[in-house]
Amino acid sequence: MSDKTGVKLQTWNFSSNLGNDIELLPDGNLIGLFKPEEVSFSFGGYGGILRKLSPSGDTIWEYQVNSENELLHHDFEILPNGNILLMIWERFDTIQSKSLGYDGEGPIYLEKICELNPNTFEIEWEWLSGEHLIQDFDSSASNYGIIADHPQKIDLNYYEEENGDLMHANGYSLVGETHIAND
Repeated sequence: MSDKTGVKLQTWNFSSNLGNDIELLPDGNLIGLFKPEEVSFSFGGYGGILRKLSPSGDTIWEYQVNSENELLHHDFEILPNGNILLMIWERFDTIQSKSLGYDGEGPIYLEKICELNPNTFEIEWEWLSGEHLIQDFDSSASNYGIIADHPQKIDLNYYEEENGDLMHANGYSLVGETHIAND
């Protein structure tokens, strides 16, 4: 970190590789995404570990999303209430993807956004793209319908990616007042 004239004020040394996002907080602490030593899958830009560090480099807390079925990636946003929005890839195996009406071979990876309370590490709210799908391939699936009649939904089969990375968000931005519903 440096001042407005370019004079170095602070340096942090990390014990693990940095992910795609880090923020300097007004109190001098850092919050950033860091890469675990091993992950089950990745499409670049992953983090896996959200960590808050003191100016001296000590870990204040960390929260990890790194399993066979989920991986924290690319971006996070600190909300006005202090909670943190997390961007997470969610894995659906072949059976699960077929039950969603996917016209391809699984696994597939969809996006999920969670609101984390960093004081309790509880998920306060989540939005799962898997709950907002439409498809016209499998009439037995619950999300079957006429895609044009549902512009608010995500067409599950709009694009087939061989590696299953159907939704690849790199970031999000909070604009204006933010209101997150807890329902």
